[in-house]
Amino acid sequence: MLLNRKFSASKQGGFVLVMVLLFTSSLVYLSLSSFGSIESKVAVQRLDGDSLRAELAAQAGIEHAKSRLMDDLEWDGTDEWVDLGGSKFFVAIAAIEDDEGDGGITYQVTVEGRSGHGKRVLAMNYEVSAGNDFSEVGCYFLSSNIDINKSHFNADVFLADAPGSVYDYTADAFGNETWSLNTDNLGSTNISNTMVNHTSFQFTSNNYFKGNYDKVVLDTAIYMPAWNLDFYLIPSDTTIVLSGIEEVSETNFNQTLVVLLDEGDTFNVNDCNLHGGLVIYVAPDYDLRSGARNAVSIDKSNIGTGASPHIGLIAPACEVKGGGDHINIHGFCFWNSIDDLDNAHVNGALIVVNEVDDLDSFNFHAHPPTLSNPPEGVTMKSSTPGITLVTGGESLL
Repeated sequence: MLLNRKFSASKQGGFVLVMVLLFTSSLVYLSLSSFGSIESKVAVQRLDGDSLRAELAAQAGIEHAKSRLMDDLEWDGTDEWVDLGGSKFFVAIAAIEDDEGDGGITYQVTVEGRSGHGKRVLAMNYEVSAGNDFSEVGCYFLSSNIDINKSHFNADVFLADAPGSVYDYTADAFGNETWSLNTDNLGSTNISNTMVNHTSFQFTSNNYFKGNYDKVVLDTAIYMPAWNLDFYLIPSDTTIVLSGIEEVSETNFNQTLVVLLDEGDTFNVNDCNLHGGLVIYVAPDYDLRSGARNAVSIDKSNIGTGASPHIGLIAPACEVKGGGDHINIHGFCFWNSIDDLDNAHVNGALIVVNEVDDLDSFNFHAHPPTLSNPPEGVTMKSSTPGITLVTGGESLL
């Protein structure tokens, strides 16, 4: 009987051991299975995250392509991958022949976005229509802060008489050309007893001028000219560079006169003949909308001739002022603002960025050769082209 009890206890202990081993094996299996499932889910989520970031990178590339095409219809895509920090995109663009003959161009934009193991390719077709052609416009007022009386414009005139009518130009830290839409209220437009012999391009239907003239109401903004005057810092047979001088008087120059001023200085031109034109230098990163850095005061003088290189008075950071019956400027003029420039005569092209204050008996005549041949350092751009999505979606390429 004793032996039977020992045998029975031994048999029972073996059974328990087997059950423990089976239970332990089951736990190990379940643990491994659970771990594998968690790892699989993490991998799927990681792939989903990569795919989402790749999708966002591709969308960023599409927006980048649209912006670049609006600025440059000749742009054909990125030269290399654009790094977004953890993701990147690459843009390829091909122009498609226009069969409609309506002046529009269709572009096939293909953007590949990548992030980790994720990849997305978006293919879009956009039709880009040409913007307004302002090649015949002689005078640009890029602000609505205008007070003009008893003046005459024998030219097409552009008036930025509403917010959102001008893309302002700036150069970024790398010297790249950039534009941003100015939506500020730039002041009130007060034009009285003034004639325009041709067309007024504007953004409201107001009648600013006397007499019969054409009026075109615009709905797309135009670009401020791009500019960089560094070219004029290099002395040559046709250029004289002056620094530390604030006045020229009773002097004749056949060369282009280039002047460097300290901030706040006024350059005075008294009883001079500056046949080669006058350039007041300012660094290319200066924000013209911040106002005038300097001033130019003119009295009894002739500036420019209208002949090549078509330089009149190029002073994008200057307020131009003067008075009297003997102020004549010929050629391309680019000014920050005008103050009391009464009785002056300008022939050529005129761009004023900011305020036009108390301008009386002013006469402007457009000069076609000057309009079609802007001088070195100034680049004119047309108005904003329109861009329309034709077809688009995800590509399997």
